Amino acid sequence: EPMSRATLEAIPKLAELLAALKAADLADVVWECIGGVPSRYIQLANDWELEGRVAESGKLEAQVVEPFVRRVLREAIRARNAHTIANPRLKDLYSLFLERSEVPAQLLEQWKLARPWPDYVLRIKSHASEAGPSFLVPGDAATAVVLRFALSEAPRLQKLKEMLCGAGVKAPLSTGPSV
Repeated sequence: EPMSRATLEAIPKLAELLAALKAADLADVVWECIGGVPSRYIQLANDWELEGRVAESGKLEAQVVEPFVRRVLREAIRARNAHTIANPRLKDLYSLFLERSEVPAQLLEQWKLARPWPDYVLRIKSHASEAGPSFLVPGDAATAVVLRFALSEAPRLQKLKEMLCGAGVKAPLSTGPSV
C-alpha cells in the first residue's frame, strides 16, 4: 500500500537519497512517477548506491533518476499496451484518464467491459463510505502518468518535468486505498 509523502520521507534509510533528490530538484518528478511505494525508493536508492551516490544534480539526474524513472514508465506502458491488445475497447476506458484521476467503476458494466486478470493498469477504490460507489483509479503512480499523458514511450526526464508542470500537477495523480 502506498504511503503518504510525509511518512515515506520519515524513513531513515531513505533520508540521504531524498535529500539528494530535493537538492537536485528531482523529488517532485520522482514522487509523481513512483508515488509512496517504499520498495521503489529502495530500488532507486540501490541504483544510486551503485553509481557511487553521485550528488551533483546533473549526474544524479542523468545517471540514476532518468534511467530509473524511464524504466518504471516503460513497465506501465507495456502493461497498458498488453491490456489494449487483448481488449482494444479498454483504450476508450483508459482515455478517460486524460482528464480525470478516477472514473466510476460502474462504467465497466455499462460498457460491458471486463477488467483483465490480473489488472496491472487499474484498481478499484472506494471513498469514505463503504456503501458509496467504487471508482477505477490507476494502479500506481507510473500508470497514472502514462494514462494522464497517453504515453506511448517513456519521455526524457526534462520533458516529463515540463509535462507535469504544464498540467499543473501538484498532488499525486493516483491516490487512495485499494480495495
